[in-house]
Amino acid sequence: MNRIIKYITIVLILSTTLAVLAGCQTAKPPSSVVQNVTAAEARNLVNENSGNTNFVILDVRTPTEFAEGHMANAINVDQEAADFTDKIQALDKTRTYLVYCRSGRRSQLATEAMIGKGFTRVYNMLNGMNDWQAAGYPVVK
Repeated sequence: MNRIIKYITIVLILSTTLAVLAGCQTAKPPSSVVQNVTAAEARNLVNENSGNTNFVILDVRTPTEFAEGHMANAINVDQEAADFTDKIQALDKTRTYLVYCRSGRRSQLATEAMIGKGFTRVYNMLNGMNDWQAAGYPVVK
């Protein structure tokens, strides 16, 4: 009987200690990754978020390319400009971003930089405006 009480006491002490230690661990934040989407998926995102002020369409091409035609309501931040990092840093990290360029190379670099700066909801449109326009989706000039 004495052995059983000692055994139960040891088990209770160990389980209490483990519970305390587990409660002291800090939770890891969810890892942020760039979500790649096709032009069709990007169009769905745009349609689903129509009127949502927390959804931002970000064109990372040059101002000249932007002026030649861009997605409606897009803002332009040139990925190759010297002040790109400063402009990205000034954006609201709590918003959701759909990022695109002409072919997908610059937007991939831009979205990776954004994740590195603490953005958590970032979509990269694969093949950029090339696929958007090939699909016949609307462009604003």
